Amino acid sequence: LLAMCEKGRIAFLHPDLGIGGAERLVVDAALSLKKSGYDVCLFTSHHDLQHCFPETANGTLSVVVSGDFIPRSIFGKCNAVCAYLRMIWLGLFVLLFSKFRFDVAFVDQISVVVPLLRLFSRGKIIFYCHFPDQLLSERSSVVKSFYRFPIDQLEDYSTSIAHCILVNSKFTQEVCLKTFKSFERHSCVHVLYPSFNASLLSVEKLSPISETVVPRNRKYYFLSLNRFEPKKNVELAIYAFLNLRETLTEEYRDAVQLVVAGGYDPQLKINLDYFAHLLKLCKRLNLNNFVSFVESPTEELKISLISNCTALLYTPSNEHFGIVPLEAMYCQVPVIACNSGGPMETVLHEKTGYLVPSDPQAFADVMIKFVEDATLKTKFGQAGLEMLSGRVALVTGASRGIGRGVALQLGEAGATVYITSNEFQVNGRGGKAIAVYCDHSKDEEIKALFQRIEEEQNGQLDILVNNAYSGIKCDRMAVDCAEELKAKNVAYISIWPGAVQTELILNNLDAVSEMAVGSFDKETVKNIFINGESTEYVGKAVVHLAADKDVIKRTGRVYFTADIGREYGFVDVNNRSINSIRSLKHILSMSNYRKMAWAVPAWIRIPGWLMTAACSKL
Repeated sequence: LLAMCEKGRIAFLHPDLGIGGAERLVVDAALSLKKSGYDVCLFTSHHDLQHCFPETANGTLSVVVSGDFIPRSIFGKCNAVCAYLRMIWLGLFVLLFSKFRFDVAFVDQISVVVPLLRLFSRGKIIFYCHFPDQLLSERSSVVKSFYRFPIDQLEDYSTSIAHCILVNSKFTQEVCLKTFKSFERHSCVHVLYPSFNASLLSVEKLSPISETVVPRNRKYYFLSLNRFEPKKNVELAIYAFLNLRETLTEEYRDAVQLVVAGGYDPQLKINLDYFAHLLKLCKRLNLNNFVSFVESPTEELKISLISNCTALLYTPSNEHFGIVPLEAMYCQVPVIACNSGGPMETVLHEKTGYLVPSDPQAFADVMIKFVEDATLKTKFGQAGLEMLSGRVALVTGASRGIGRGVALQLGEAGATVYITSNEFQVNGRGGKAIAVYCDHSKDEEIKALFQRIEEEQNGQLDILVNNAYSGIKCDRMAVDCAEELKAKNVAYISIWPGAVQTELILNNLDAVSEMAVGSFDKETVKNIFINGESTEYVGKAVVHLAADKDVIKRTGRVYFTADIGREYGFVDVNNRSINSIRSLKHILSMSNYRKMAWAVPAWIRIPGWLMTAACSKL
């Protein structure tokens, strides 16, 4: 975004500047850009000063409202058409009547304005897609399908002509690529995870929680924090809480509370109706005294509710991303979420929380663990905060391939990463990247690199990743260095990846297929890489090893990425499990002997020492 902007004027166009994850993303992006010296202005069709983030109401950010005179619906119908008209008007206002001449326009949620901005301005257009709108609308009748058809086509086209398309998660990226036909010809669709402002989650900003929300005799309370909308599936939390109380002994049954909090706009019928529905549900289940509701809590109260709860219940299925679980983990609070969508990319199952089916009993089964074991919250909470926050890493050869993937994952885990690559991507993942030029063949440049890290990080360097092509031939170094460095509590580990989908491999699959030998024909070799691991899978292995407090016990050993993934319980960035190259069943299934694979148990693996001895210079 910054590379597109020469003069430093950035316009944000957002349909409704209320309280929600999308609004938080826009506000945080605008704040960060303003802090970096850019001229920022937010344009919106609606801005209620009583229902918005404080930065948009106290003058911190410049906000211009236009188009609120256009109705949100026509007799409760045509919501999409009205939303499109409001956004088109907002775009025309920016182009024709505003004195703010932007160099970059950041548009999100509704893409219909993108063609206007491209046609009548010289600025670059970035569209941030939270999720395809056409998938959020039901097709309950033939008439509704006809009504949605032109809207869906317009969404597809208008999204595709943005100069750059950003999405909020790999889950959303995959859905968009399947939904929008025009995305097939668009070469610029990137994942840019929403961030959160850690300063807003400071314990200094805690607000007291009223006894009407959490009565004094409630030792444990679970928190559901979402907008009051049906798609957030808050009923799941209520039914799970009911099952929990029925499971608990009498000693604990009256010591638990459920707090349901979230954004609530009294002008939105969907909020009014859903809130009333939840109240009726609690009354019907005789939970009135054990479930409390908080509409549009202040930032201070929200932080208090998160920080003090036993666990956060995140109930939406196939959520596009979900910023609330990140906020909870930062506050050292475990998360119980559905095992689908964005939370699959942020919550570590059985480490920072639980990922379970969207079923009340499944939620209740893990909720009871936090009631019966008071230490579990602390254990999960520390894991959520301490992954790699505050760590310093150096990754060599990070301009592409595996090195780049490792750097991205280290950045996503919160580390400060020194790399020989472009720093934008790692910064976008949540860490901090420092790009350094270094010719690894020159000792003086290597020495200068380490001296710089020593000066800038006060002598701290926690992780060093020597990324080298065919480095497996040098495994002897891992053994020798491990022996020498163990006394200084430094672990030295060699990691073997499987078939990796590097840029070079994917762009030259036909040439790669010529590597076919023996029982592996050309098509099989090509499929091995097509179904191989991403460049970031090795990065995930590095992150989990670096975060392991007992990693010194592994020093001097050779590990395979898939085996590390199986042990630590992580999957590839596309939520796909990776088969180990040691698995005999997997090897046979990919060879000309695939018919024999069914008879081989999955647990049979070729000994690691045998594979390393065959390939390395031991």
